[in-house]
Amino acid sequence: MNLLQSIPTETLHQVSSYLDRKDTAALAQTNRHFYNAVNPVLYNDNFIHDLPMDSCILWAANIGRLETIKRAHAYGANLEVTGSRGDADMSLDWTEIPGRKRFFSSGLHLSLSRKHDDIFYYLLQHVSNLDIPNRDFCQCGRGMGNRPEDQWYPLHEAIVHRTDNPDLATALIKRGAYLSSKVCHALYDAVEIGSEYLIDLLLEHPQVNARDVNIYGETLFHSAARISGNEAVCRRIIRRFAKEDVPIDATTANGTTALGVAFACNNLAAVEELLDLGADPNIVPRDVHDCGPLEKVLEFQRHKGHEEEQRRLNLIKRLVKNGANVNRCTGNNFPCDGPPLWLACPDLLRIARFLLENGARTDIPIITKWPDNDGARYIIAALFAECDPDGNMGCIAEDIVLELEEVVVLLLRHGAPIDEVPNRDGGEWYDHADGDYYDTRDNRHYADGDSALLYACRGVMQDEPACLKMLLKHATKANLSLEHLQEAMDTEFSDFDSGSDSGSDEGAPTKNDEVQRMLAEFMAREYPEAVSDNDD
Repeated sequence: MNLLQSIPTETLHQVSSYLDRKDTAALAQTNRHFYNAVNPVLYNDNFIHDLPMDSCILWAANIGRLETIKRAHAYGANLEVTGSRGDADMSLDWTEIPGRKRFFSSGLHLSLSRKHDDIFYYLLQHVSNLDIPNRDFCQCGRGMGNRPEDQWYPLHEAIVHRTDNPDLATALIKRGAYLSSKVCHALYDAVEIGSEYLIDLLLEHPQVNARDVNIYGETLFHSAARISGNEAVCRRIIRRFAKEDVPIDATTANGTTALGVAFACNNLAAVEELLDLGADPNIVPRDVHDCGPLEKVLEFQRHKGHEEEQRRLNLIKRLVKNGANVNRCTGNNFPCDGPPLWLACPDLLRIARFLLENGARTDIPIITKWPDNDGARYIIAALFAECDPDGNMGCIAEDIVLELEEVVVLLLRHGAPIDEVPNRDGGEWYDHADGDYYDTRDNRHYADGDSALLYACRGVMQDEPACLKMLLKHATKANLSLEHLQEAMDTEFSDFDSGSDSGSDEGAPTKNDEVQRMLAEFMAREYPEAVSDNDD
């Protein structure tokens, strides 16, 4: 053994040059002297002959072997290795890159991601370049890592993916890091996670200007408009950037303003704050569904309850005061086509009342996509169809009628028709209608233009008279034309589900008789002159 210990290191190096890696590793395990002499050969072989993605630095950073990294560093390892063979690999298709991994990342990225903070601090102390790009390492832009904007630096990993320990990002910033990628400084990441501390720290960096825009032309206001979960933080960050003179109405390459982003993200706090700072709602572009700010506020799904409805109402008042069109329809790309009043009904009663008091029309045909695609109806008929759980067209239960009664009464008092939509007034709805499933069944007329009155009449035939009773109780001649009333009275309603419209006993009044009785009572009340003419 003493003889083995005396073999010169140079001799062992020469011997190992004739061995493959497996045998060299076995030689290193012979004794301490051999290990100390041959181990550097193994490391050097890894540095020179292995693929970069098989680097011992990356292996050790991934599994938490700080001693391996220290030893490799002492033997001359590149601590900034990412697994790529060069700049070309950052844009090549993965099929053209040898190796099993499908991401590139440095030891800094890996140690941050795997929470090996001791390795992170060691590497931070010894690397010279903090702006090392990864590719397809985190979910931010995964699959698009061949683009510079999605090749993230360690500071991005520390800010966005290590929110549990902000000291890591702080350490990088204090060492001079300020970029998240080649084309974006890290302020946008700090805003994304709502870190006021990191925002302040980055704004102290001489290379960071709060008025800079990112590659898409977005300002920090655009980024702040996406903050969710903590409204107070969102408001403070927006006010912070206002003090930095960030332009409030700056637009991106596609014309989007920060206020537009806030609307798109259902961020009520950001909308309120940006409007308070003077953002112009009239330059917010309408989206692919032709929805503008007014429609978007009404579609804010996560803001529910009395207090939240009041906030939305206050916001709608501001939008209307700024000139928002309360009668503009959304267009046929939306799940339905109707004005803001339609979006407010039936749940947002106070907002519906405000819209009606400020010029909202009740005679605009509504297109609903359920139950019969592209059916144009006036608003009350559309509400009945929308609330019909099965799309049976004529059967909403009494409990649903009671829920709808308040909004229906409100609409009736503001002149909402319960007539059918005339064909000649249907315009584009008729030109682009997709047809109606129901017009092929049982000869029932459920096509475009179907009225609330006919819908309610059919409900009686299915043992649900509450809808017709409610309509005729609150409607007046202002809501129902004599012509359509007479059309309904001339219709022989039948119970198609049972195959009969007879009563329980022979000679007893039928369901159709009940419908005609209620219609006749309405005519006598609202059109007495027509009754007199009929008597004559």
